[in-house]
Amino acid sequence: LLDFLDEDFKSKPCFDLWEERRNVHLYATASIYEALTRSRKMLLKIGKSKNKELISEIEKALPKIFSSIRKNFVKDGIFVRSVDNYQVDISLLGLITPFEVFDINNPIIKNTVQEIEKKLVLPNGGYLRYEGDSYIGGNAWIISSLWLSLYHIKNGNKDKARELFNWVTNHADNMNFLPEQISKNSDKTAWICSLAWSHAMYIIVANELKD
Repeated sequence: LLDFLDEDFKSKPCFDLWEERRNVHLYATASIYEALTRSRKMLLKIGKSKNKELISEIEKALPKIFSSIRKNFVKDGIFVRSVDNYQVDISLLGLITPFEVFDINNPIIKNTVQEIEKKLVLPNGGYLRYEGDSYIGGNAWIISSLWLSLYHIKNGNKDKARELFNWVTNHADNMNFLPEQISKNSDKTAWICSLAWSHAMYIIVANELKD
């Protein structure tokens, strides 16, 4: 992970989580930051003296990665998905969940979520993956609603979280399977069904809502 950082402590070029674009991405950089944070905790438990040099290297890198994110992935008060691509993307929520890079009350996070909810919502109540998404016609993705639901759970807004969760539940097919997408023009399944990613995220959100 340390070797996959460039001289400015960003992720080196790679494909994004949608497997579409090779670039320097915020999601990848955030994932390295979170993984190194957890690695440090693991190494301390395994043996502080035994892993002293590696722990020290991680501790030096973490604030530099954090500063690099602020420097390279913020434009006009919101986070951007790549160094030269500013489309609003649901994956920007990764800074809060599954990664915990920023506090949920950070004003840049709040601005970013406002942009997501404004620019990615579709008339049927679902959400695109990102601004201008045209894959299979540009439909609502199940994971987008579930990801946003997780954000609202962490933000203490369980009513909104349940609303998003219920929207997903109500868009299962007649065998109670969840697809990848819901048509932007209707409430019908679009593309792959069932999708493991959709089901996995559904279980995660369901468990969070039980608390």
